[in-house]
Amino acid sequence: MNFAFTFRAARRAALALSLFGVATSTFAAGSPYDEGIEALRAQDFRKAYQTLESLVAAGDGRAQFQLALMYHAGLHVEYDEGKAVMLYHMAARNGVIEAQEFLVAAYEHGWFGLPRNQQVALFWERQAAG
Repeated sequence: MNFAFTFRAARRAALALSLFGVATSTFAAGSPYDEGIEALRAQDFRKAYQTLESLVAAGDGRAQFQLALMYHAGLHVEYDEGKAVMLYHMAARNGVIEAQEFLVAAYEHGWFGLPRNQQVALFWERQAAG
C-alpha cells in the first residue's frame, strides 16, 4: 500500500467533509473570524455571511475559504460554484492550505467546473506542502 497516496486521499476526504461543516478551526477567541465561525456552528448563516464578507473584503484568507464553502453549499447565499471557486483561489493565494488542497483535488479530477490539469494540481500541491 502506498502510504503517501493513502494519506493524501484521507486528507482530501477530510477536506471534502469540511464542505458540510464537519471541519474544525482554530482561531483567537473574540476575533471577528471567531464570531463568523461561531455563527456558522449555530447555523446563523446570515450573521456568518455578514461577518465573513467583511473579512473577505479585508483580504482574510480563512474567511475567503469559509465564504467559498457557503457559496458551494448555498448556505444563506444562492449556490454559486463559480464564486466559490474564485474564493477558493483567493484563499489559496493567501496561503490557506485547505483551499490549496481543494484546488489540488479540483484540478486533478476536473471538479467545480475546472478542467483537469495535472500541472496546476501539482502547483497547488507544492504550495500546500510549503
